[in-house]
Amino acid sequence: MTPALMKKIVAGLLLFTGGFHLAVAATTSWEHLSTGLAVFGVLYGILGFWTWFGGRSAMMAALLTASVGLGVGGLNYLQNGGPASMLAMFAIDAVVLVLGGLWIRNTPRGAS
Repeated sequence: MTPALMKKIVAGLLLFTGGFHLAVAATTSWEHLSTGLAVFGVLYGILGFWTWFGGRSAMMAALLTASVGLGVGGLNYLQNGGPASMLAMFAIDAVVLVLGGLWIRNTPRGAS
């Protein structure tokens, strides 16, 4: 898989999961999760566009955000439960981390 394809997949997943987070936030019966899901939805959407057009700093921001989302969201899910759709969100975060990390490793500094 080429770095260009990895970057497009990461950006696409970020855009998708941004919308997915917002949709779940708007429809969930788990009210205590709505604000966090909405915030991460907006953040992932912005990062998706930035990653699509940006370079290394955008990818690093995406990796940091996916790490925080996976860590904080996962811990909250383990402690308090949540909708099953969150498991898909965690899987997307994991794919973003793997592909984003590979992109960082395989892309020279200054390249996009």
